[in-house]
Amino acid sequence: MNPMFVFPLIAFYLYFVKVLGPRWMKNREPFEITNLIRFYNLAMVVLNAKFCYIVLKETYLPSGRYSLWCQGITGYMDEHLEEEYRNGWWYIAVRYADLLDTVFFVLRKKFNQITHLHVIHHTIVAVNCWFWVLYAPEGQPALGLSINAFVHVVMYMYYFLATLGPSVQKYLWWKKYLTTLQIVQFVIFLVHMSIPLFVDCGFPRHLIHVANAQTVLVLSLFVNFYIKSYTREKENTAMRRAQAAAKHDGASRPETSKDSANGKKLN
Repeated sequence: MNPMFVFPLIAFYLYFVKVLGPRWMKNREPFEITNLIRFYNLAMVVLNAKFCYIVLKETYLPSGRYSLWCQGITGYMDEHLEEEYRNGWWYIAVRYADLLDTVFFVLRKKFNQITHLHVIHHTIVAVNCWFWVLYAPEGQPALGLSINAFVHVVMYMYYFLATLGPSVQKYLWWKKYLTTLQIVQFVIFLVHMSIPLFVDCGFPRHLIHVANAQTVLVLSLFVNFYIKSYTREKENTAMRRAQAAAKHDGASRPETSKDSANGKKLN
């Protein structure tokens, strides 16, 4: 993959979502693109499911040839690897299409959703499209790719359902667990990618360090998001309810004088 395409694309993405887009939308009304977003989300469900199946078929399913425990880079071409290369564009297309998610936030003026986590995660994924296709198009990362594709199927299905309005949104109580699923996948990545550090199966160790460094960064961002969004918010909500209850309880009591506070009845 040509870096002269990848890095200018990423640079323009960052400039658009952080500078150009918000500036352009400043005096404009949000675009009504609900139907476009619905189509996009459904398309991403299909594309990610397709990619997940392609990877598993050529790797860990009975038709594949990979070891689930530890898989190195073979360095030779066979029919399975040739099939992976032919279908590799699915991975590239799906991951770069993820960037449109942020573009839609800009067009709808949902700037609060363009968080550091969101932008950093998409940027790392876009860079990884170039890096891993170039340096490790096969081997140990295959499990992580297939799990990640599955997580995106669930994620984009949630996004699609959320666009269907309040009648459906009331059933989307599992948003919290979607974040949990994302965190779990990164833990699996970290553990699984570390296996070749202890088992020699022919996967380069320096690539493991690169992968694990990225995973730790993204994992820490997701954990921080989870704590802020769910743990602390739950505590803050409980505190606000307690304060409101105490205020209501105090307002409902009859006023007393200093004497009554000391245990003396008023005449």
